[in-house]
Amino acid sequence: NLGWSVQLMCPSSSDAAACCGNHVLRSVGFLSKAPGTTSNTVCADAPSSSSGVTLDQWNHIAVTVDSRLYTVRFYINGAEAGSVVSPIVGLWNGDEGALVVGQAPDCSSCGGAAYMGYVDELRIFNAVLPLSTVVKFKGVTVPDWHPYRKNLTAYYKFDSASGSTVLDLGDNGFNGVVATVLRDPLMWKSGQDAQ
Repeated sequence: NLGWSVQLMCPSSSDAAACCGNHVLRSVGFLSKAPGTTSNTVCADAPSSSSGVTLDQWNHIAVTVDSRLYTVRFYINGAEAGSVVSPIVGLWNGDEGALVVGQAPDCSSCGGAAYMGYVDELRIFNAVLPLSTVVKFKGVTVPDWHPYRKNLTAYYKFDSASGSTVLDLGDNGFNGVVATVLRDPLMWKSGQDAQ
């Protein structure tokens, strides 16, 4: 079961099968378990951004989820890219389900298109960060004096790894496992020139 996922919706205008619902081309989507159910959000109902990412360049993506207000907000390259209020929005504290970035491997309702690209950094906070904080700290390492550092749940830079294990550089030691959908070898790159 999927715990929750942030993934690219409608990744290609030439692949209609990979697009469901009314999502914008290359929008960022948020999928989770619907409250009180054991099933995941279906693709067509998943909240998504109102604009898409730009191909062939680095994009900074931030998603905030307020489970109390059932709100998910999307930010792309430092600008708000829409918000959705829906009863199916939430993060659940159950012990089942995995965090997935890119696409859930067993999500048949998600269009079936895998994310094909690079991920440079992933930060997970147990707080809803305001846009000003997202913008101020985009592109820089999370310092000890970050206003939400105590809420930093996991921090992956994807340049500190061993095999398929990516190291959590936060304080909790939540090391992750990286897998490719196609089972291709992982490509690790470090430094500012990684692409």
